[in-house]
Amino acid sequence: MGDYRVRVVYEDRLPANHPPIGGLVVQTGPEEFFVAGYGFGCQFQAKTPGPSQTHIQSVELGHCDDAGKWGHELWLNGDETGANWTARIPPNTSNEYLGSVRPMILRVKLYHR
Repeated sequence: MGDYRVRVVYEDRLPANHPPIGGLVVQTGPEEFFVAGYGFGCQFQAKTPGPSQTHIQSVELGHCDDAGKWGHELWLNGDETGANWTARIPPNTSNEYLGSVRPMILRVKLYHR
């Protein structure tokens, strides 16, 4: 995708009665992506010359309203992103507050080091 490789990893431990597994990844800016769906995670790696490691700067759980405007719900931290390495849906199956049996939309921002 653009200047990045996106590695998709399907989750193997999901709650009973979970929604169908699948989703999409959309690049919305030079270092920004939307990840939407259920039952998978994404890891990002830059293809361009320069710093070799790509990390997640931030992950927001949110939604898009009827006009297509982003609505922020919650910042996700290292517990939900594998120490800022993977954007996962569901982020943490044991966190009932996040709702581990529903599709989600994440806004992911990256940085290089």
